[in-house]
Amino acid sequence: MPNNINGISVVKLEQYKQLISQFPEKAIVDFSVCSSWHSKQQTGVSSTSCTIGDVTIKKTLDQETGIVDEFFGSTDGPNPQELLIAAINASMMVAYVVHAAARGITLDRVEVETRGQLDMRGLLGVDPDTQPGFKSLRYVVKIRGNANCTECESLHQEVKRTAPNYTSMLHNVQMSGELIIDES
Repeated sequence: MPNNINGISVVKLEQYKQLISQFPEKAIVDFSVCSSWHSKQQTGVSSTSCTIGDVTIKKTLDQETGIVDEFFGSTDGPNPQELLIAAINASMMVAYVVHAAARGITLDRVEVETRGQLDMRGLLGVDPDTQPGFKSLRYVVKIRGNANCTECESLHQEVKRTAPNYTSMLHNVQMSGELIIDES
C-alpha cells in the first residue's frame, strides 16, 4: 500500500490511531466558535483555535452569514442552515477520505449534496406545533475511485458510523447553555 493516499499519510494515520488507543485523552478535540450579531440578519462567526488532546492549534475562521432578502436580511454569505448542512457534508467528506485511505482506496471524486426543508412558521412562532428545525435531511453521495461497489458500500456504512457531524445529527446531541445579561 502506498504511504500517501488521498493526501493522507497512511503511516501517520495508523500511528495516531495507535496513540489514541493507548492514550484516549489525546483523542479529545475541543472546539469553540463565537457568533455575534452585526445587523439585520447578519451574523459574524469566528474561531481562533481548537485543542486536540493537549495541543492547541491556532485558527482563523471569519465568516459572515446572511438570510435572504425575503426574510429581512441580505444574501451576503451562507445562511445558518446552509452552514449546518455544509458542516455535515464536510464532516462526511473527511470521513470518506480518511477511511478510504486507511483501506488503500484512492478516490478520484467525492461529492455530498444534502437537502432539507424548514417551515418558517416554527421560527417565527406563528404555529406552536410547527418544528422550527429540519424534520429530515436527504443526502446523495457521488464517489469514484479504485474500489468496487461492495467496497464503496462498506466505506459508506463506515462513514455513517463515524462522521462526527452526521452522527451528532443522527443521535440528537444534547445542548445546554446559559444566558448572561450584559447591563453595561
